Amino acid sequence: MDPIEAIPFFRNVEQLFGVYVVPAELRPVLVRPFLNDKAKAVVAKLSPEVLGDYERLKAAVLKEFKLSPNVYLDRYNTYRKVDSESYVAFASRLKGLLNYYLESRHVDDFDGLFELLICDRIKSSLSEACLRHVLSVENATERGWLDIDALTDVIDRYAACYNNTNRPQAFATGQNATRAGAVQYKPSPPQRFGLNATPKSNNGGQFTPVNVSGTRKCFNCGASDHLRDRCPRMNRSTTDMAGRSAKVSRINAVDDRRAINQPTATRGVCSQRVTNDFHTSTATRGVRGAGS
Repeated sequence: MDPIEAIPFFRNVEQLFGVYVVPAELRPVLVRPFLNDKAKAVVAKLSPEVLGDYERLKAAVLKEFKLSPNVYLDRYNTYRKVDSESYVAFASRLKGLLNYYLESRHVDDFDGLFELLICDRIKSSLSEACLRHVLSVENATERGWLDIDALTDVIDRYAACYNNTNRPQAFATGQNATRAGAVQYKPSPPQRFGLNATPKSNNGGQFTPVNVSGTRKCFNCGASDHLRDRCPRMNRSTTDMAGRSAKVSRINAVDDRRAINQPTATRGVCSQRVTNDFHTSTATRGVRGAGS
């Protein structure tokens, strides 16, 4: 059953109670057998005090069906006639929905209706966040909605406290909006080491290429697909000025501290050996020069 049907059901029951002058203590007892399964499930959870009061029982059932003024208004605006329904029934349905809405808003005269229409039109033009704020304020009132003066005052207060992005604005003494919004935490990029490390420079973190064209090249062979420390020609034989092949050997660096910490006798033997090798090499070159 449509939850809206609960409204005319209770109205018809109340008319019968008035015609037959049913006592107040018998009304909740008589109405309970005619409720649907959902309403009976709600009634079964109520306390004995609520079950003995017809008005409180009715309010509990309607609350479970979530029949609020906004539901009545939405159903009134979106209701469409079905093919099997006559226009007399269609008009009666619209009239009933509008009456439910006006009764839920406690409107019973033309001035109240006029003000309610204006307020509904204003709320239809609000943003979602502002409308949520207005509805929360309205639900706290006894009548359930705000008049024109109170509604416009609430909206203006909301607009003064929130910016265009519906974010709240709150500043300390001597602090402006630009300064307040400029302080944001930005995590630093992760450091990279090894082959993926970014080259360091003194021009703001930007790497300066080694040549004018902007392409980094190998200092040994001039290729642009690698650098000197990965040049494949470093360990190959090269050609000297005279056209003879000469082997390129690497010089292994020795820690000065280790050399300093060696015993004096050892350093002397090493020095003597270097001196002898130097004289032998000189004598050999002299013999070769004389033979030639």
